[in-house]
Amino acid sequence: MNLSANYSILSTLNNTSARAQGSLESTLTSRWTSLVIVNIIAEIAALFMNSFLVGLFIRDKNVQTAFNVYITNLCVVNIGYVLQHFPITLFNEWTPSVYKAKEFCVLQRTLSRTFGALIVQSHFLIAMNRLWAITSPVTYRNYHQLHSVLRPALVCLILWIWVILVSGIPGIVFDVWRPHTVAEAIRCFPGSVNPLYWQRTTQLVVNDIPILITLLIYPYICYRTWKDLKVRPANVGPQPPTLRTGDETTTAPAQAKRPVDHGQLAEPSQRQKRAARIGQQFFTLSLLVLNVAVLQLPTQVFHTLLTFGLSSFGSPMVRVVTVLYSLTSVLDPIMFLVSIKTFRHAARTYFC
Repeated sequence: MNLSANYSILSTLNNTSARAQGSLESTLTSRWTSLVIVNIIAEIAALFMNSFLVGLFIRDKNVQTAFNVYITNLCVVNIGYVLQHFPITLFNEWTPSVYKAKEFCVLQRTLSRTFGALIVQSHFLIAMNRLWAITSPVTYRNYHQLHSVLRPALVCLILWIWVILVSGIPGIVFDVWRPHTVAEAIRCFPGSVNPLYWQRTTQLVVNDIPILITLLIYPYICYRTWKDLKVRPANVGPQPPTLRTGDETTTAPAQAKRPVDHGQLAEPSQRQKRAARIGQQFFTLSLLVLNVAVLQLPTQVFHTLLTFGLSSFGSPMVRVVTVLYSLTSVLDPIMFLVSIKTFRHAARTYFC
């Protein structure tokens, strides 16, 4: 932007600065709504919880598994979203008397758009990982057997590159070529101001389709999990004469003694371990799908309707979906601490 354009904007700002400064105190007071307070608390909690899980992954070797790389990647994305959204949004919203340069507005929109897409894509990546682990456990284990941390880390890196190439860089190019308006010198537009065809395409490809696939595969995974746990016990051969179930011991009569097949004794233990592993994978995926359905789906539905010009909701709804996204970043580390044994044990060791 040339100097004359800057001077024109600054002159307009000077003409309105007295009015803006006079009403600034009442404006800031009115901004302290319950939604704003919840959003601030949620983002502070999200920063602490996600940083805690990343710290557990770094310091504890037992946590450094292939699947936990995807979890840590999501926590890093959540941290990035909070760090860029919290200070930049507060500065943009609460300083109407401060001149907002074009570069600042481009940065604000680019970071918000990129990290918002990364949150959706990272949840989608975890859902696909659980689908693979449940439906084809042999190939899943073979793929992650060697270099178990490097391979999923490479997948996460490809995910970041994909989102930046599809959502980040084109948005910057469109944004830079658009002239900086007087209104944006006071407050940057939070949403995209790029061509509609690009907005709609990226909204569908980057955000809507991954969420839709995540929700649609869940019934199939439920069916496969139920079938796997139901069918396999039927393949077990005759039970040994002496069994221990819980705290009770059942012993066959002395005359019924026969040679013990140690393979049969080991089989229930292996089957129980496999059932426990499948149950943990299914529980983790169920919590993730619940998070997507309750918090992410309404947000993306709103943005999709807004992008296609089908929504008449104003700024109040924008604040609601912002809080939903912040709650997503809070609940992610909590549900992983609850459902993943390695994180849970590492956290217990850390505090105890």
